[in-house]
Amino acid sequence: MGVMNVGKRDGVTVRDSGQMFAQFFTEVTLEAKRLHLELNADPMKLEEIERQVLELFGHGAGLFLTGLIAECMKQPKYQARCDEVRKEYPVPLKSGEDRQI
Repeated sequence: MGVMNVGKRDGVTVRDSGQMFAQFFTEVTLEAKRLHLELNADPMKLEEIERQVLELFGHGAGLFLTGLIAECMKQPKYQARCDEVRKEYPVPLKSGEDRQI
């Protein structure tokens, strides 16, 4: 357990938050050029572009958080805590399984 992919089912395997930050930085750098050209072409699109920027950075926050979770899931403490919760739960629970979300 503990393997996460982003993008598609067979997308990039997440290792850590640094990797996800780098991916986001690449995406935002490309998108910034497009947004700059679009705003220069029509300054009246500022409100629309603002929404796009907020959405883009929300996506980046999600990528970064995914990286943090991937790092956490690799720690022995994480698995120990999962086992503890499973044992203490009132209804018997089985161990987690890898799955795509």
